[in-house]
Amino acid sequence: TAHDPAVHNSDGVPPSVATFLQAQSSEPRPKFFSRLFGRSPVPRSLRSQYREALGDVAVIDVLVQLGSDWLVRTCEVSGHIGVEHVVVGPPGIFCIAVRHRRGGAVWIDGSILLVDGERWSDLRDAEFSAVRLTQVMSDAVGFRVEATPCLVLVGTRSLTVAKPPRRVAVMTTRDIRTWLKGMPAMLSPDEAQALRACAADFPEGHVLGSPQAPSANTLGMFR
Repeated sequence: TAHDPAVHNSDGVPPSVATFLQAQSSEPRPKFFSRLFGRSPVPRSLRSQYREALGDVAVIDVLVQLGSDWLVRTCEVSGHIGVEHVVVGPPGIFCIAVRHRRGGAVWIDGSILLVDGERWSDLRDAEFSAVRLTQVMSDAVGFRVEATPCLVLVGTRSLTVAKPPRRVAVMTTRDIRTWLKGMPAMLSPDEAQALRACAADFPEGHVLGSPQAPSANTLGMFR
């Protein structure tokens, strides 16, 4: 089932970071000697949230360093544990879905995606989001554009692609920048500007304009 985007905190902090920090604030602070002897300040019950927050910050850091020709807008996806980013640059529009599959062995064969042998709808969801974005952007700018669906898998143990999906580009965090920068320019300067302006005016989410160093530094306090 697909889900519409929902606004998250407007100060630019990824939703996973805000969720973790809120949960962590209600936990008792570890005692000095516990820290001294290497006990993690993150309770076991929150470690999954902590890893997801780190993963989201890493993805955002890559995206916002693409350069001045690129615009990145991000929003949380209701009903999913994940974030989607709208990226506009010289090669076109990209709808980037981020999904956390911590420690999972991912196997992809065309339209099928398995995590530890269990089928997930990540590919279908990413494609649906891109179709929806295509419709919204095309209507807004007055000319036909097509958003490319991308799926970024975070925290996987392994990723095996037996047969690439027909429409969805699948990658890990370390692949994002190289892949996007390697795409050929497809938009004229006027088209790119119109699309960036359209994406910047979306009512959901917010434009990311700087690396998430404050979020990363805050999370680093718990290492």
